[in-house]
Amino acid sequence: MTKATILVVEDEPQLRESIRDLLQAEWYEVLTAEHGQEALDILKRLDNHIPDLIITGIMMPYMNGVELIEKVCLHPQWQVIPMIQMNARSE
Repeated sequence: MTKATILVVEDEPQLRESIRDLLQAEWYEVLTAEHGQEALDILKRLDNHIPDLIITGIMMPYMNGVELIEKVCLHPQWQVIPMIQMNARSE
């Protein structure tokens, strides 16, 4: 059985790794990126194997989650990928 692939995009290392560990321990292959630009680079390298889901933070350096979603939605091959945005602010 082929595992579904999830791309987790989050700049907070502890949160990113926690999400990865939780999902990977179950049924998913999990790819991670620290920010939107790194996520786009990963998508380009995957060629024809697109992720089944992208989970992204909103506030990140280099390219935030909103900009990432805009770029993904404009790409003909990627625009079919479901996306979940999350916001985790702490003081």
